[in-house]
Amino acid sequence: RFCAEAVLRGADIFVKGILCADAGIVESEEVAVYSSLPRSNGTKSKPITRGMLLQNYCDRCVFIGIGISQCKRADYFATSSGTGVVMVSTAGSPQPPMNGVLVAKM
Repeated sequence: RFCAEAVLRGADIFVKGILCADAGIVESEEVAVYSSLPRSNGTKSKPITRGMLLQNYCDRCVFIGIGISQCKRADYFATSSGTGVVMVSTAGSPQPPMNGVLVAKM
């Protein structure tokens, strides 16, 4: 959630902020960026482990924007610093922090 909020306010994504990614991502590839959402019915979501393959993700998410990958997928999870995705566009104009906003609607 915190990474998504920062992206909506204009930030790029550091490799530590990437939890899940498609297996075929390569450097300089255009990628879609999503943020996971908590379940609205109060049940626990399956935890996302860092490095999870995208095809194993089965919960709710929201589109955040489009970016350019700065490295291949394996490097997202093998390094602990650096930029993973440079954002090209976000869903709408830069947004304010989402702390507690519409919690009942998610």
